[in-house]
Amino acid sequence: MRSIILAAALLAPTAALAQEPPICAPLEALRKTLIGDFSERLVVEAELPNGTFLHIYAARNGAWTMLVVSPSGVACVGPVGTGFRSAEGRGI
Repeated sequence: MRSIILAAALLAPTAALAQEPPICAPLEALRKTLIGDFSERLVVEAELPNGTFLHIYAARNGAWTMLVVSPSGVACVGPVGTGFRSAEGRGI
């Protein structure tokens, strides 16, 4: 059941996510779902001053998901989208 809810959240438009409470889970659980179910891989990791990390996962088809990861290892799904490309303008 959790996989179905997570899958729906990852596929929902960003506006819908803004209206719903964030989907949060241990980072490893979300990571496995993004890699296994959506063929996304970690392409960006950035540390914020408070010890929180931003992770962006992206797939070859351009789909992407942002996770906000707390210092305790809990990750929350942020914006999701399509059309991901690197700063050089290339796909993954």
